[in-house]
Amino acid sequence: GIMKRVAICTLFHKNYNYGGILQGLALQNVLRDMGLDAYLVTYNDKANKNPIYTTLLSRCTQYSFIEICCKIKEILTATTHSEIKAKIKPRIELFDRFISNNFYMTDLYSDGSLSLLEKEFDVIISGSDQVWNPNAVRKLYLQDFSVSNGTKKVAYAASISRNKLNNKEAKIMIPCIEKFDAIGVREKTASDILGSFGIKDAKIVLDPTMLLSVDEWNNVAAPCFVTEPYVLVYSFSDCPFKDSLSDFYIKKNMKVVFIPYAKQKYNSFDNNCDLIPMWNVGPAEFLSLIKNSEFVYTDSFHGSVFSILFNKQFAVYERDKSGTTSKNSRMYDLLSIFGLDSRMIRDDHKKVLENKIDFSNVNEILEKKRIESWTWLKDAVDSQ
Repeated sequence: GIMKRVAICTLFHKNYNYGGILQGLALQNVLRDMGLDAYLVTYNDKANKNPIYTTLLSRCTQYSFIEICCKIKEILTATTHSEIKAKIKPRIELFDRFISNNFYMTDLYSDGSLSLLEKEFDVIISGSDQVWNPNAVRKLYLQDFSVSNGTKKVAYAASISRNKLNNKEAKIMIPCIEKFDAIGVREKTASDILGSFGIKDAKIVLDPTMLLSVDEWNNVAAPCFVTEPYVLVYSFSDCPFKDSLSDFYIKKNMKVVFIPYAKQKYNSFDNNCDLIPMWNVGPAEFLSLIKNSEFVYTDSFHGSVFSILFNKQFAVYERDKSGTTSKNSRMYDLLSIFGLDSRMIRDDHKKVLENKIDFSNVNEILEKKRIESWTWLKDAVDSQ
């Protein structure tokens, strides 16, 4: 028969986020390995409105006063630190080159042209990543357009990235999600939330990065570029233990390196960090940094995922502990699937640094879940 054409709707266009780009690549490659003609939909998030929070002001209503003050302070400081743009430029170039070398992409779509997707594609997949996070959501990710000619709507490993939806969010999201033919979510939390709104059959599946074997990721990773043994800190919020961490490793003759401004924009905690900065890091170099490290120390979902895939000793700490929009639920869900709850550090981090993960058990769980998720995806895309 003719190759089925599949559209992937996820955050990748001008999204300079390591995990975001690598999960998009993974889903594309998995679908292409299945013999499907898969493309990522090029769509500019900034040019298309969030259908729930249409203005900045309405978005602020979810945050506490203190959270808003911190955000404003960060934005103001960032404008005075304009030299970061120059430092980040080579990194953006690495991202752009990585994307044009590895991705199959559509032309640019916008909210006005989404109805054309059904003419081009047999299956439209939302996910993975935080496509259903109320702060990141767009009409494209909710597939808020009607399809007639048998085009299927699928979600694969879609993440809501928090532990509840308020009424305003649910009123817009749930009616769209109900129209999907198959729903795979990334976290148990997401399946519980959808269940509470009457969507009972959401299947928990692995992040697409976990569907690719470590051999495939080795092919994507850049060669090792740090000469001595090192520990990697990969962090989106201030790492509470970094001083004692570097003491611990300096005694062991190891460098402690980190990726400054990991979101490719200014954040205050990176500015006063005395670990060794790694500047020219695109997606392939990011993989290399994890793959070749002695230990990974992170508050990042994909930082943890790739530590598991490369069988690295790693520890996780919580990101911005407080607040309604906290992203920690996805970390708990991920760790508990692999029986790694003890890798979450609350206070006594020395214990976690010295206890080794036994990966034979982890790899067994991964293999079982990988087959299950792959099969679910194949059925979702194949079924008529």
